[in-house]
Amino acid sequence: MAGAYFGASLAISGGTLVVGSPQFGYSGTGAAYVFAGGGATWNEVARLDDPPALGFFGASVAVDGDALLGGRVSTSSLPCSGYLSYNTPGTCTLSAQFLAPINDDPSFAYAVAVSANAVAISSPQFNGSLPSFPRSGAVFVRFRQGSSWSAPVVVETNPLVDVGNFGTAIAINSDRLAVALPNDGSGGSIFLYSLSNSAVAPIGVLKQPAPSSGLNLSLGRGWPLAL
Repeated sequence: MAGAYFGASLAISGGTLVVGSPQFGYSGTGAAYVFAGGGATWNEVARLDDPPALGFFGASVAVDGDALLGGRVSTSSLPCSGYLSYNTPGTCTLSAQFLAPINDDPSFAYAVAVSANAVAISSPQFNGSLPSFPRSGAVFVRFRQGSSWSAPVVVETNPLVDVGNFGTAIAINSDRLAVALPNDGSGGSIFLYSLSNSAVAPIGVLKQPAPSSGLNLSLGRGWPLAL
């Protein structure tokens, strides 16, 4: 389908590949395709559609084992959200929906990440906990609690950075979370956190390396991330 933006987002884990197509379908409702395979052979096994068909589903995707997380962003007042599904042979079953804390936040689910016990959903245009720091950005982390999920833990920079867009890119690997702050005023930073016992604790900050001979590192750090 022309203009569907197939491949706008990608995620892979083992023999599962997830491909976002945020303008697939009528009025660009969006979809995420699930492929299984390896080597040169990959077969479509499922297509995830936006349940309420509001638009731009698949703008962000993540996968870890059989857990698939797809994000729906918006350029209007439509609510943004993340959808968690589980992939079993031949089908994907919707398990949970994570809504934006503020309905008119168009950047919620701009980036998503998932592990066996946690999901992270970013909102790089989130207005910080202090009114004087618009679009400082935040990441909302939820932890698995049996068959349900915890209330979101809000992760922000400390101190907040005005128009920092914290959360432009995020990544999870087991008990580690990495979050990009591309507009920190000095070339960009990556914030590292540990995830344990339903808590998020800062580990450190990775700054943009000094340019090496023959390299051009003028671009801001933060797009994309992987752990």
